[in-house]
Amino acid sequence: MAEHDKVWFLKELIGLNAFATSASTLAKNIGYTGSKQMYRIMNDTAGEVSINRVWQLIREEYELTDDEICEYVNVISTARDLWKEVRA
Repeated sequence: MAEHDKVWFLKELIGLNAFATSASTLAKNIGYTGSKQMYRIMNDTAGEVSINRVWQLIREEYELTDDEICEYVNVISTARDLWKEVRA
């Protein structure tokens, strides 16, 4: 998977609070000590090593494949969009 794709999916995952209520909590849940890197991911300033490490830790913690992470984000994102339409 290309790095820019990982970044997009990670930003969505963090922004949607898919696995945790905040970026810091997600970092803690996956055992990642650099919670500031999570915010760098959100701001497009994280390095490739950090992106890959966070991605791998999410895969390991939640026992997901790359495709499953992407599908999970897509489902939650779609549900959010549908909810916004219903509430409008």
